[in-house]
Amino acid sequence: MRITELFTAQSIALDEALTDQEQIISRLVELQATHGNITDKEAYKKALYAREAEGSTYVDNGITVPHAKTNVVTRPSLAALRLSSPVQYNAEDDGTTDLLFAIAAPENGSLHVDMLARMMQMLMNEDFVEKLKAAKTPAEFLDCIDAQEEAQFGAESFTQQEIPQSGYRILAVTACVNGIAHTYMAAEALTKAGDKLGLPTKVETNGSDGAKNILTREEIANCDGIIVAAEKKVETARFDGKPVLFTRVDDGIHKPEELIKKIEALKPIENLTNEENILLPTYPRICSAFGFYQKQQKYILEDNFLGLDRRDIELLNPETEAWKIGIYRYKLFHPRVLILKNMLQNLNVREVAWLKRELREIVGRGSSVLLLENESKVCVDVADRLEVIA
Repeated sequence: MRITELFTAQSIALDEALTDQEQIISRLVELQATHGNITDKEAYKKALYAREAEGSTYVDNGITVPHAKTNVVTRPSLAALRLSSPVQYNAEDDGTTDLLFAIAAPENGSLHVDMLARMMQMLMNEDFVEKLKAAKTPAEFLDCIDAQEEAQFGAESFTQQEIPQSGYRILAVTACVNGIAHTYMAAEALTKAGDKLGLPTKVETNGSDGAKNILTREEIANCDGIIVAAEKKVETARFDGKPVLFTRVDDGIHKPEELIKKIEALKPIENLTNEENILLPTYPRICSAFGFYQKQQKYILEDNFLGLDRRDIELLNPETEAWKIGIYRYKLFHPRVLILKNMLQNLNVREVAWLKRELREIVGRGSSVLLLENESKVCVDVADRLEVIA
């Protein structure tokens, strides 16, 4: 295995304005967590601090390599962080830091040593370091690492140890009502695109020959999200709590990389509380966290609402119809409970009819809708049960 395979573009951040070790380590932990291989981020962070307490991981030439091996890491991974301005990472360091690589390794074995050795051999090349500092995007940064490793080591693995397998990051279901050709073409395209992007992908096919390669409960629980590329009804209640992207089978064939990148972008925002993730855009702060009120409204809608009715999307105004965007966003994340409170005021007849249709569909997926205050008046004929709570 090459060291390049332990990075992804999502685990690389460039030109961030961080000012001290605490901010830097917190950011590196978040970047590592994008690999989906850390079961306890706080424990991994403590392991990084414990290693720094033994002695600074500052190397030279503005480079620091924080590293830790711990039982909360299920497989090895790497993250990179480039700072906009140099920082005194540890008080005793001989120089300031503006380029960091974080290593995460399982507790058993010495993978962290092998990873560190390969990285150090590469970083001794000053031209390579300058290229890293000049890279304009995470993808370009990763290409620099790939090219340098190829030039120095070719196909030689950085370790002789067995690398734990990662499982599937992306899951998908392809289904076509007319036969099996498109079903399997989409499945193959999505699988290949996942391999290319470094995001292992498993596809369940549901053609005229029935469901094959069925997604397991464990795979669903551990994945980043699910793509449903289907022209017929697919059972989706099993995906509750996961980002789900609904699209056409043809998109699975012709736009597989785009779909995978967009489902990665739909991962839940971890810095929101459970209540906020359920309430969605009830409050402006939550709207802002989800990106509803950014200026590039058309870009936001195109990237976050793929697979929904384009005619409805084009009519949305995020400033005045946050409630409708909330319903759409809910349909992608579908937590078990959707709470509506003071969001549905002054709706016209057409909007009320639209809302009732959407709520019935949500309930049909196995979720519950709790209507508070004004909402209970608007949707009284949708409710299965009415209760007055003093």
